[in-house]
Amino acid sequence: MLARSLGLTVVIVSGICGCGAAAVSVRRPLAEVRPVSEREYVRQNLTAERMRTLGACIDFFREEHARFPRTLAEAQGGCIRTPTPESLADGWGRPFVYYWVRASVVLISFGADGTPATRSPEQDGADADFVLTDDGWFTLPSNVDL
Repeated sequence: MLARSLGLTVVIVSGICGCGAAAVSVRRPLAEVRPVSEREYVRQNLTAERMRTLGACIDFFREEHARFPRTLAEAQGGCIRTPTPESLADGWGRPFVYYWVRASVVLISFGADGTPATRSPEQDGADADFVLTDDGWFTLPSNVDL
């Protein structure tokens, strides 16, 4: 009952390992999809463009140095003539999340709300997240013009 009053969905799956144990999963409902205003549209497109540029800088740095850059500023240094701090942030002024695992790079912006996992990848809206990997866009709002 507490879960219902908090707006949560509780899923209980029993017999997972055949030993009588049960797994419990608690899921928060997806946030309501906010429509994209003209201002958000501009910020989303700016974010996607900056991420695409940084992705190219990371690729260039990796080819030149046979390793990933430690920071986005390091990647940007050899790629852009006059880098600015703004180019390392999304359209809402928050720094991009950048990391690499083995031979893969991930670059993320959590969109207008700045919060991860508030929507499924199939949803769009002002709070849509952006995820760029070595293989291209994992999530990108459909209204972005690239």
